[in-house]
Amino acid sequence: MEQLNLKLTLNQNGSITASWSPIAGAVRYHAYMRIAGQSYAIYNETQLVSTSYTSRSNLEDNKQYEVVVIAYGSSAQLASDGKTILLPSGFYQNTPFAAPQNVRATADASSVTVSFDTVSRATSYDILFDGKVYNVTATSRVFTGLGAGTSHTYAVRARNASQTSAYSATYTVTTRTQNLTAPANISRQATATTVTVSWSAVSGATGYDIQFNGTTYYVSGTSKTFTGLTANTAYSFRLRARNASQTSAYSAAYTVTTQAQSLTPPAGTTRQITDTTALIVWGRVNGATGYDIKLNGTVYSVNDIQKTFTGLTPNTAYTYAIRAKNGSAYSAYTAQMTATTAPKAPTAFASSTATTIVQTKRLRDWLREQAILTRSAATTRTGRARTMNQKPLPLFTIPRLCR
Repeated sequence: MEQLNLKLTLNQNGSITASWSPIAGAVRYHAYMRIAGQSYAIYNETQLVSTSYTSRSNLEDNKQYEVVVIAYGSSAQLASDGKTILLPSGFYQNTPFAAPQNVRATADASSVTVSFDTVSRATSYDILFDGKVYNVTATSRVFTGLGAGTSHTYAVRARNASQTSAYSATYTVTTRTQNLTAPANISRQATATTVTVSWSAVSGATGYDIQFNGTTYYVSGTSKTFTGLTANTAYSFRLRARNASQTSAYSAAYTVTTQAQSLTPPAGTTRQITDTTALIVWGRVNGATGYDIKLNGTVYSVNDIQKTFTGLTPNTAYTYAIRAKNGSAYSAYTAQMTATTAPKAPTAFASSTATTIVQTKRLRDWLREQAILTRSAATTRTGRARTMNQKPLPLFTIPRLCR
């Protein structure tokens, strides 16, 4: 059986390279490394096709590391080998740091922030900023009180109690010529379904972000109208200025509440009345989704612009008023109006003489009432009673009935 001949090499940066001989027929290699006696794997690579693999750098010193490699054919294990290697105590005392990587800076008009990646085994860092060294334990520092549009140099090195790395390359950063300020003089106007937000222009800004009810909108001008809102509802918003290279801080958060839905009472009310029914009709109200009609103190909800009441009592006065509505918004009621049902008409004549006499009297009385009502209505229309040349109500001749 072929042997892997596994070999472990300790590198200067504290990594370990495992290398082995190729095995005929092998389609993949499985390699893993762990601290001897522990189950946790530092790496566990199952699909290697090369014959070497290097661990991460800066492994912990004074530890014994175990590496195992297994060769697999298409259907079976072909070979395996394992070795251990010691990373001795004090290994890094004479191993220099690498300089910090990914050194970068961001700037506004009066400050610069220098950042960089962590260096293993470093306990602090020196930032050389404009020729002066600043020692920090974090991986960034903010330099403030700088002039707008000024250039500044910086470089970074790592250190611990016994070692110091070389400095990184030296970089230059320029502060911005101006800081954008948050928009001011913010005002808002609301209707039942819209909100308009306005503000003063910010020097240097090419546009604005308005965060309205959690959604951000870009605006090139100094106002924005939001439509399709819900009546009597609170909405929050805030603003910031921006240009191609920067954004300002957001303004304070504001709240605006839409107005309650404004509805007017229905107009143009008409009615048609019989002795037992009343049809009441009114004009449509803009913005209304329904109506309430209150008849003799009872409220009826309708979606149309008319309502027929049935089963009423003849010759009886009924009061009613109407209002428009939309969701939880209502108009005022109209002025209270009165509708009086007509008197009940007499029943048909019967065949017997006694019944006929009674019914005849009822008919005569009913006709007299109708004449009085008609004359009263005519008097009301003219605005005054016509007392001159007023003729008595006609008497209706009821034929004598005999057997």
